[in-house]
Amino acid sequence: MPPTGRPIFFKVADVKLTIGGTPGVPEESYQCQVHSVAITPEAPDLERYITLCGDGSVSAAGSPTWTADLTIAQAWGAADLARLLWDHQGETGTLYVQVHGEGIVPTAEVPAVQVDVLLQPGPYGGEAETWLEQEISLPCTSTPELLTAAPVAASRRTGKATASASA
Repeated sequence: MPPTGRPIFFKVADVKLTIGGTPGVPEESYQCQVHSVAITPEAPDLERYITLCGDGSVSAAGSPTWTADLTIAQAWGAADLARLLWDHQGETGTLYVQVHGEGIVPTAEVPAVQVDVLLQPGPYGGEAETWLEQEISLPCTSTPELLTAAPVAASRRTGKATASASA
């Protein structure tokens, strides 16, 4: 079967974050504070055990580790993403990324990714005469799930925070 997907021009984002079970912290949209988002695998090391048998070795590799890499604006108001990550560092959230456009429901042709992440703040400050940004790598605490249907809200699934980013 020939490939059916089309290349994606990454332009529009819909970013939401909810801290499940935290009174007074509603779901908010942050697409205007996110410059980039990527769920990034790091390949595991290949472990090799040398033996004295004919083929000489046995090899095995572990599972990849994942990070959610974001570049966000340093906006420090009480409802801004940088402040939310600062105030909720150490908590677990669920990141949802849809690179096919704002408000697009995942299908087999336009899937999304959802993954649990450890919330942590980015740096405060930066260079003079530039927009202040934060480059953040949030460690993933689960394996990313490729979604081909609308996701179940994390607060109903696990009681944890939910973050979503559609592009």
